[in-house]
Amino acid sequence: MPRRSKPCYDASRNQWILRYQNTRHYLCSGATPEAERLAWTKARQIMDEPTVGRPPRTVAAAVAAWLEANGTSWHRAMLAPFSDWAEGVTLTEIHPEFLGEFLKFLQQTIYSFSTMRRQLRCAHAVLQWSHVRGYLPNPVPPLPKLPALPHYSRAVEPTVMRRVFAELRYPSKHILTFMAATWCRPGEVCGLKFTEIRENRCILRRGKTWKATQRERCFFLNAEARQVIAAQPWRKGYVFRSRLGKPYTVSGLGDIFGRAAQRAGVQMTQYQIRHTGAQDAINRGVPVDVVAIQLGHAPASAATRDYVSFSQARTHDLLESHVSPLVPGLHESAFPAKDASDSPSRKTARRSRRKSAKDRSRRAG
Repeated sequence: MPRRSKPCYDASRNQWILRYQNTRHYLCSGATPEAERLAWTKARQIMDEPTVGRPPRTVAAAVAAWLEANGTSWHRAMLAPFSDWAEGVTLTEIHPEFLGEFLKFLQQTIYSFSTMRRQLRCAHAVLQWSHVRGYLPNPVPPLPKLPALPHYSRAVEPTVMRRVFAELRYPSKHILTFMAATWCRPGEVCGLKFTEIRENRCILRRGKTWKATQRERCFFLNAEARQVIAAQPWRKGYVFRSRLGKPYTVSGLGDIFGRAAQRAGVQMTQYQIRHTGAQDAINRGVPVDVVAIQLGHAPASAATRDYVSFSQARTHDLLESHVSPLVPGLHESAFPAKDASDSPSRKTARRSRRKSAKDRSRRAG
């Protein structure tokens, strides 16, 4: 079942909502399991329309019916392995470990991690749709633990980024320079307004951070960022506008930066500006927690660790200047060198132990 055809809980409204046929239906309120069951019941009543022909009995028939109602060519490619794998399985035979077995089948193929995740989610959407329509009598099996996507730092050398910025022209150079100075996301800077700027910081109630946590996203402005804002000829509405006087879009800004990178002979995307700025700050000695706050992550989060990594030279400099607290004064007299002649041999040590044992036995009588 597609994402917009199942009941979803909206925490801001404390309501269960169903988006179906370009209409928003408010089902019930509350975040309890009873409210969730009631929301699914009402969703089935709203979507219980007479079907054309016989209802699907097998998983392959359910996939075909879902593709006919909601699918595209992209969905057809994603669901082809699922339909072939469960061709002869009926909807009544689906058990709680059904999707887990499908994941094991995908892990034996040559699919990448991201493709496996998409195929699993599409298969789960079909089963949800079948359950809401009444074709699947059993509860929908939950998604198994999906394989973790490999994270890596996409930072480039500052000299490479300077070559790309030399190919940029105004006014697009202003907005990309602001991104390099603040490490903000492309969507955040494209929709930035003057009302969201507070002296030396920007406070946003939108974007990825707001949707995930319902908390304000705050990033600070250095001298370079404030200089870019002061260079704009207007003081109302959007901060950065194109030559047509309209705000930039993320895709449009990516095309501008991609063409500049192509002219500079570099393969680089606009999102790598954020990675490069964070990595350069780490190399200059800025704490990881400070970098995480500026990026919009939780302090010392795993996402920040994936963005940046300590170089070997920086690690050597930090450890070279570190002195253990167990040694208050590190000098030569604290660890005097021993001569090889001073250390007794094994035979001498054994004889001294035997002699001391005999002396103790004589004293004891």
